[in-house]
Amino acid sequence: RLTHIEQCKLSAEFVVDQHKIQHFGTLHDCCSATMVDCLTCASVIVATGSPAVSVNLNMTYLNPLLGTRVRIDAEVVKHGRFLAYTKAELIRVDDGVHIASAKHTLAFNPKVYVRGVDSIGLDEKLNLS
Repeated sequence: RLTHIEQCKLSAEFVVDQHKIQHFGTLHDCCSATMVDCLTCASVIVATGSPAVSVNLNMTYLNPLLGTRVRIDAEVVKHGRFLAYTKAELIRVDDGVHIASAKHTLAFNPKVYVRGVDSIGLDEKLNLS
């Protein structure tokens, strides 16, 4: 669930349950990468009003996560006309230990517009407001 929303930053928390762990009992790498992808993409939409697709997602795993709650802090570091650069941190809520960090580059499709997330005035121009 989302816990914090700002112009270029989002935070969310989730519980690591049996569906998110691998056979070693730790958070599955694909699960953490998917969570980062979702949250960084959402932060780009909040910051720019436009969706984007992944160009590169680099995860660095620092500590194992054994069954607990995780907070993901995602931030848009920079965005331009074609690319957005984001970063994210996975932090164990119980003790503040960093679990992983990520850098995610996304590309915009200039022909795509998200109704209701209006940073360029299209809602008004298209009489959608």
